[in-house]
This record gives sequence, structure tokens and C-alpha cells, in this order.
Amino acid sequence: MRRQDLPRRIAVQAQAAPSWRCWGLEVQVGTMATLREASRMAQAKNGAPGSDGVTCEDLAASGVESVREPLREARVARPDQAMRVRRKAIPQDGGTQGRVLGMPTRRDRVVQGALQLILEPMGAADVQPGSSG
Repeated sequence: MRRQDLPRRIAVQAQAAPSWRCWGLEVQVGTMATLREASRMAQAKNGAPGSDGVTCEDLAASGVESVREPLREARVARPDQAMRVRRKAIPQDGGTQGRVLGMPTRRDRVVQGALQLILEPMGAADVQPGSSG
């Protein structure tokens, strides 16, 4: 199955039957195709490493399997909790404290991306044609 197939199927099903509910999200998120695409999306952004210090290069070297195995174990153990977010204050003009930027770990970014790939088509089906924003 190609990576576009699952979100497309979810979108078609959600549009065809508004009362339809998707079950087994954790299974869909844990598939290799979804995790590979989510990993590709996370690496394309090339953000700063999170609290675990893992960089894009480290994730590419270890592969998606390093993310998939903890996900599988977390499904058995319940609950899977996100790792601590690295926080960095960004200074603003005028000498104020600025805003705080949170940087999740690479593993959490991949999981968030996989959830986005699965949930976004369902949410898009509920948006009215004339809506914006």
C-alpha cells in the first residue's frame, strides 16, 4: 500500500458516512508506511534536537524501526507518554523575556506526524465547503 492510500481511504469513508468512526488508530499509526512518511516529514523540517539530544542524522541512521518498537511495547504496557520537551526562551525586541519555544524529541515528532497523517483526513471531511481558516 502506498503512503497516500490510507489517508485517502479515510477521507473518502469519512465524507461518505458522517457518522463513521475510525477504530484502531494506534495500529494505523504503528504501520511502517505511516511511520516512514512521518519520519520523512520530521526530517524535512530539520528542527533542533529535543531533550534526548537525538538529531535528524541519528534518526536516519537508526531507522524508523527504532521508533516502531517502543510504540509496539507501549501499546502492550499502556499508557505511552511523551518524553520531556526541551524548552528554549527566544528573546524579543525591547529586552522582554520573549516567548518559550518547546522542542519535542524526534520520536515524539514522528508519532505526532503519524497521528497527523491519520487524523487530518477525518477532520477535513467535517469542514464545510464555504469555511476558511
